[in-house]
Amino acid sequence: MSNKKEIEIFNFESSINYDYESIRNCAEHGCRYEKACRCVKIEDFTINYVDMTKLCGLVYELLRPKFDLTPAEERDRRLCEVLYGGQYIDEYCIDRIARYYKLYNVGLWKENTSNSYYGEEFNGIFLEVLVYKDFITTCEEVISYCNLEDKLRFLLKMEYGVVLDNLKDAEFELISINISDIDFDRMNQEHIKNIKNENLEYYSSDMYMMPRGIVRKQGDKYLIIDGYHRILNAGDGIFKAFCKK
Repeated sequence: MSNKKEIEIFNFESSINYDYESIRNCAEHGCRYEKACRCVKIEDFTINYVDMTKLCGLVYELLRPKFDLTPAEERDRRLCEVLYGGQYIDEYCIDRIARYYKLYNVGLWKENTSNSYYGEEFNGIFLEVLVYKDFITTCEEVISYCNLEDKLRFLLKMEYGVVLDNLKDAEFELISINISDIDFDRMNQEHIKNIKNENLEYYSSDMYMMPRGIVRKQGDKYLIIDGYHRILNAGDGIFKAFCKK
């Protein structure tokens, strides 16, 4: 099972881009007489941005199932991962949950410092406690599901509050699709215009490598069920999406 103690104190520093100044005034504090600097102060701490890709990888490593399994049980677990997509799909789910909780918002993160014998020390960067607990609990639940359909329906319920009737018993497959195969003519053109006016650099084709949404086949084209923002920022090439069978 996941290591709860490790999760509770986890430091996300490696997924955060940040800066700070280490200020010293050794002459005023007499450090040279002690032959050791004990006056360091951390000032002007700034969180620049959250690397969501790194963050999702860290959370997956924390939460992925860690059981003491027999060889037969391990074989079944690996087969399950092959059937639903394993780490790639789980990190996609974590990314969707992280976006739902707006973990890209630098205001949710806080640096931790403490005093030591040699001045102030930087101990890491942690998520606001209440948001963190909800986020981790939600990620644990989605990772616990053993098939793609349950994972996707969980995400849809989380984001929209309801799963459409025609998706409740649907099966899905991960496909590669060209942006030209999307039937944009049947989409709300005002909605498309509004999306294109948003700053969605995170979803650009060279930054976002996850599946971009859920589609369904309609004739020789595909209609978007979920993921307008991500699909509209896929660029001109091929991207991955979940297709309703």
